Parts: sequence; structure tokens; C-alpha cells
Amino acid sequence: MQENNYFKLGLFVVVAFFLFFAGLICLGVMDQFKSKAYLMTQVSESVHGLSRGSSVRFQGVPIGKVTNITIDAGTCLVQIIMEINLDNFRAAATGPDVGDLPVTDDDLYARLNKEIPEEGLRCRIEGEGITGMKYIEFFYETEPQPLKKEDYGFAQHRTYYVPSLPSLMSDLRTSVVSILDKLDSVDYKGISNRINVTLDSADRFLNDPKIEGILAHLNTATDEITKTITTLNKTLTEERVSQLLEDSGRTVNSIGELSRKLDEEISGADIDETARKVRFTLDSLRSTSDKFIQTMNKLDGGIDAAVELIQTLDHDPASLIRGKVQTEELR
Repeated sequence: MQENNYFKLGLFVVVAFFLFFAGLICLGVMDQFKSKAYLMTQVSESVHGLSRGSSVRFQGVPIGKVTNITIDAGTCLVQIIMEINLDNFRAAATGPDVGDLPVTDDDLYARLNKEIPEEGLRCRIEGEGITGMKYIEFFYETEPQPLKKEDYGFAQHRTYYVPSLPSLMSDLRTSVVSILDKLDSVDYKGISNRINVTLDSADRFLNDPKIEGILAHLNTATDEITKTITTLNKTLTEERVSQLLEDSGRTVNSIGELSRKLDEEISGADIDETARKVRFTLDSLRSTSDKFIQTMNKLDGGIDAAVELIQTLDHDPASLIRGKVQTEELR
């Protein structure tokens, strides 16, 4: 009876192992019949934590796995091959059977040809939190850089190359290193010396007796200004300010009335007639001036004749009676 129980137990174990291995084989065979596409990318950073079988995701949704990780001997870049399960995608259509339409690898490659240069589709390595495991994430870059045609497309037979970006940790590490390099290049000793010199100069400046005198004068001037403001506040009461404003208003009104009257006088004046009279007066003055000049010329001639008469009488007083004697010409 005991041997019969051992036999049943052994048979159960054998059948269980058989079913387990048969299930693995079926799963493997079924996996071979799934629609797949193959993508590739290259990175220059460490891929520690990324291995075969690591998840490939599109904006957080699992779409495949990493199948191979190698090193490109020419560029020394890490090359990552990804297997994409097309059953995770649905084709865009406008009929009632939208969810039932399969997506082929050609459909996926055509979509990549459009979205990589136009929409900024990229991939990068991301971390699984504190576990240290990593995966590949596909996402859309906010401000994509322009790409050349050779920066994406088929790199190998039926393997499509997708450009990658540095991971967030790699970006952070590069930024920290760059900041540390810049900080290391700062001349802290020179800055400290210049600060000490500046502080010494400021101390000497503030302790200068002239500065103290200037500050005393400023204090005195401030007190005087305060007193003046207080006096003005007492003098310029609200009633006084109102009176000044009223007087100013009356003055402005008077000026406006005077300006209005001047405008009326100017408007009523006969400018042409006034100009004609002024022109006539100027012509009369010009004629009178000419006559005055002629009179002065005649007066000047009369004065010359009188002078000559006086000189003649001075030399020969009798000439007034007998007339002017003609002198004989020298022969």
C-alpha cells in the first residue's frame, strides 16, 4: 500500500514537470507568432541596470522589451536593440471596427518617419526608482532639434534607428560637473583680497573728518528743511491755499479776456488801409528828406559865399565901395 502511494506521488511530479515545460514551450511558440517590429538606438552614457528583457515603454505604456545590448566598435557607443510588440498598438481608422484593426511593422515605421522629425519623438534611458533597474522610454521632446535624414531611419535590415537623448540623471550629472568646473575656475582668493581692500577703503572713507563734517552739515540742513516745512505748513493753511487758487483763477480769466479783446481789435482793424497809409507816410518822409538835403546844400553854398566875402573885406575893406579889383596876371 505504501509503495502504491509513492508511485502516485512520483507520477504526479512527473506530470507536473511535463505540463510546466509544455506550457513554456507553448508560450514560446505563441510568442513567435506575434507581430513584432525592431528598433535600435545608441547612447553614450552608462547602461548599468539595463539588460536583456528590460521593459520598453511609450509614455509609460509597455510596448516591448530590450533584446540585445552591444558596443559599436567604430564609435564606442552602446547599441540597444528593442523588440516592439505590435499587438499593443491600434491602427487609426474611422469605422466601427477601429479597435480590431491590426498594426503592421510597415505602419509603425511610416509613423516613425513622420513623428521623429516633425513631432520630436525620441527615446532615453529611465530609472525604476530606488531599485536601480532601468528601462527605455519613448516620449515627445518639447522643443525638438532639427535632424538630418541620416539621423534616423533603417540602420540595419528591418531595424529602425531612433535618435536618443541623455537620461535625466545623465543630464543632471553633466550639469553638476559643468557647474563644479565653473566654480573651480573662480579666483576666490583674488575676490577675497579685493573685498578686503574695498572694506578698508570704505572704513577710511567713513572715518575721514571731512565726511563727518559733511554729515554734520547734512544734519543741520535737514533740520532747517524740517523747520521750513513746518513753517510752510503753518502759513499755508487750507483757506490760504484756496484763496491763492482763486486769485490765480481770476488772473487767468483776466488774461483770457484781454487776449480775447486783442483778438477782436486785430480782427476789426483794416490792415490793408493801415499799410497803405504807412507806405504813403514813408514816401512823404522820403520826399521831405530829399528837399531837406537840397536846402542844406544851398545853405552850405551861401555860407561859403559869406565866408569868401568876409575874407575879401578883411584884406581890402574899400572893395565894398569900389568893387573887387582884378589883379593883373604875372607875365
